[in-house]
Amino acid sequence: MNRPSSVTTFAVLSIVFGVLVTFCFVPYNGYTLATEKISDVDEAPPTIRQMVKSPIFKVWRYVAMPLDCLSGVWLLCIGAGMLKLRRWSRWAGLAYCVYGIGLGVLTGLVGLAASIPTMHNLSGAGDNEAVRAVTTLVGSALGGCCGAMIYPIALLIFLLGATARESLSR
Repeated sequence: MNRPSSVTTFAVLSIVFGVLVTFCFVPYNGYTLATEKISDVDEAPPTIRQMVKSPIFKVWRYVAMPLDCLSGVWLLCIGAGMLKLRRWSRWAGLAYCVYGIGLGVLTGLVGLAASIPTMHNLSGAGDNEAVRAVTTLVGSALGGCCGAMIYPIALLIFLLGATARESLSR
């Protein structure tokens, strides 16, 4: 059976994202955890600096690093399996989608939880700067959550479709 171009496209995307996560994102996070320095945090608004330095955010970074490593290897395996039209790659991909969407929601909740102390400190301030700061915090948390879920949702839609079901059913 010939491999449909949509299967090839998602297989290659999975491999590319897997390589980026495994060989770029994980080492960068390891470096920032080891040195306790995030390169662009010094230029960030004070509210973002406070959020990044919160204990909740620091703990989440230690929890998320092995999960990111797992995600990268998982995506590499899914991509290789899809290129070979293996049945398990569809099931592994569906499991990754559930995991990726759940992790995205959890990341957004952690971002909001890490920003709550800062928002509480600003709640009595009532000026425009406080409103901008709270908007930045909530926007960062929700934006990170939504951005992290784009590929898992797209992959889920593809894997539930007829083309993937037929191609990856052997």
